[in-house]
Amino acid sequence: MQIFISWSGERSKALARALKDWLPNVIQASKPWLSEDLPKGTRWSQVVGEKLASSGVGILCVTPENVDAPWLQFEAGALSNKFDDARVCPLLLDMAPEQLEGPLTQFQLTTTSEADVRRLVGDLNDLLGPARLSDMVLHKAFGRYWPDLETEVQKASAIPIGSAGLQNVVRALRKGGLPEPELGRTVSFKGGFESHLLYATAFSLAKRRIFIFGRKNRKVFDKEHEDFFRTLAERRVNGFDFRCLFLDPTAPNDLVAEAHVDKDFPSQLRRAVVAASDMLTRHNVPPSEVCKMYRFHRTTAIVVIDDIVLFSPIAFDEHGRARGLTKSPFKIVSAADSLGSELLGNFEAAWRGAGAFTA
Repeated sequence: MQIFISWSGERSKALARALKDWLPNVIQASKPWLSEDLPKGTRWSQVVGEKLASSGVGILCVTPENVDAPWLQFEAGALSNKFDDARVCPLLLDMAPEQLEGPLTQFQLTTTSEADVRRLVGDLNDLLGPARLSDMVLHKAFGRYWPDLETEVQKASAIPIGSAGLQNVVRALRKGGLPEPELGRTVSFKGGFESHLLYATAFSLAKRRIFIFGRKNRKVFDKEHEDFFRTLAERRVNGFDFRCLFLDPTAPNDLVAEAHVDKDFPSQLRRAVVAASDMLTRHNVPPSEVCKMYRFHRTTAIVVIDDIVLFSPIAFDEHGRARGLTKSPFKIVSAADSLGSELLGNFEAAWRGAGAFTA
């Protein structure tokens, strides 16, 4: 049985390569093919067309950054025109089925979890008809070789997304319910900064780093995001960089009072610092290694997710007190852009000048 494996982008390609090498170990009759197998000098479009026509099933390696890739959509359409939907299998890397939108949602979606891949392999085996493996043989083969694929999936997931990260964040925020953004040099949202949705998006998409230049960061360390902090210690061992700046509760009283319009902000800040320390300590992350405290008036709030920067200028009331940011507008820009680079530099400078974190 020939299996056409469709990919677009580096992480998708890594997953496709892993599947190509792994599937014949579990189902010996399978013959996976992906476009990098083309001999030099062949007519690419002709050979791909022939493989699409002769394949018995198609697996689409889908990642958050390639869901809109034209060629992936074309190959999905070509496969669906030939088969019923059961023979077109989008395999989702770093995505839950509910995060997908568009034409690919018509197919039976599979994640890279062990249970889902086992079901996918069972479906492929059933397509062999009389030549199918017995359930016992398939079960043993899957159990033996699953750790190999699991390792390769983790490697594919860890490949940096790069500039496509901006598209991923915008898509996740739109799907989460924020209004349609305005597009230009920056992507502008009319509201939603410092919301749970924004932090959930950061925690789910970031592969290399998250930097947060906040005030009290209460929502960051809320129990709603505890799943991220459960994994943070292991992520840091593997090179993940998490850093969070707090306003220092022991800063001069007038500075703390002007940092937020709420009259009880000083007590809110102290409680938030303690909550952050408790969350990090509970999950074996030394708070002093990932958090620091600053003692100056902040003019811009910043969140860095890998290679993109989200930022919102601070607005003040008539008394010079900073307004809240939960519903404020914000913008997104690539860290490679001069503006993004400047904002990232601002965070780094604040981090270098900040004091030790104490709860």
